[in-house]
Amino acid sequence: LGWAGLARAHHIQAGYGWAPVGEGYEAAREAAERALALTPNLAEGHVALGHVLAFHDWNWKAAEEEFRRACALAPGSAEVLRGLAMLCGLLGRHEEAVEHARRAVELDPLSAMTHRAYGQRCAAADRLDEAVAAFNAALDLDPRSGLANGHLALARLRQGRPDEALSQFEAAVCIAH
Repeated sequence: LGWAGLARAHHIQAGYGWAPVGEGYEAAREAAERALALTPNLAEGHVALGHVLAFHDWNWKAAEEEFRRACALAPGSAEVLRGLAMLCGLLGRHEEAVEHARRAVELDPLSAMTHRAYGQRCAAADRLDEAVAAFNAALDLDPRSGLANGHLALARLRQGRPDEALSQFEAAVCIAH
């Protein structure tokens, strides 16, 4: 489980540009593969490898195989469902992505990250009212989340509510400083 967590940390660092992309994703791959070598049926290891395959290799088929394997191993894991929802969204299967993310919220209703992921999937599916509700739920749980504020601002902008969008963007910037 520790190796899977390390893989996730490397994925996040590389994905947000906090580490060189190639090096970060290779470190993530190595850690995910080590996790799976130690415990082949570790759902978190399959999720970690799925992120590398999706975000670095752009190997959608292999990434989906990893996320589906993780889902079979841990169908009650919000982390697994968030990963599968993200991949379905990348592949343009927005309604399926929304359903996986909604299920993740049911399983982990106190996770701001899970509510934010649900909001992102809803926004991508043009379900903006649901997206706004999800981002607000995320902010209720973590009021200092710059990401939730930023995504809420984008949803408000898409709803044609520029004043509310501006205040959300300002909140996101204030948090970042």
